[in-house]
Amino acid sequence: VKRAASPPARLAAVEGLRVLGALAVIVIHATPFNRDGRLGLAWNAATVANQLARFAVPAFFVLAGYFWAVRVPGPRGDDRVTRGMVTRLLLLFAAWSLVYVLPYDGALLTADGPRAWLGQLGRKVRWIATHPGTVLLQGTNGHLWFLPALASGVAIAAGVRRWLGWRALVVVAVLAGLYALLARPYARTLLGLTVPYNARNGPAFALPCVVA
Repeated sequence: VKRAASPPARLAAVEGLRVLGALAVIVIHATPFNRDGRLGLAWNAATVANQLARFAVPAFFVLAGYFWAVRVPGPRGDDRVTRGMVTRLLLLFAAWSLVYVLPYDGALLTADGPRAWLGQLGRKVRWIATHPGTVLLQGTNGHLWFLPALASGVAIAAGVRRWLGWRALVVVAVLAGLYALLARPYARTLLGLTVPYNARNGPAFALPCVVA
């Protein structure tokens, strides 16, 4: 008697996409080929590489939304799954925000001694105290924005789905996506919006990807 094949522990397509996404994030931050500083200002290798890599974070948001959705079947969903996912994201966000408070320039210690290191630490602490909104949306380093964005996107998706249903959630996600576009990449167009913060941060950008 043949035994039924056991399901794979991981989805190969998802793992492959994660690897590609991780490499793409490295490309975004390492900016290869950007020798003349004209990234985004000309049709050169640096601009093409940067644009091709921009799929990464939206893809991670879509994958997170997929794995959240398959674990909360039924019309009401499971609040424990959402709470667990949001809690893990916020704990990572808090931990890395604390790490980035510390100056990580080793030259400060070797060249100028502890006083320079403590001085930079003091400047960071003062910046945090005077920019609480920015810290809430992106932490103590701009690279951390995707963690609170994803956490808020999942939380909003769970709430709207639970109380208003899937159709309402799709409408809310589309409106959030339009807002994110008009307040960030299309802010300088006739329909653009002027907002006092980076509209990429927060749920407006993440929510459409999670819902997708």
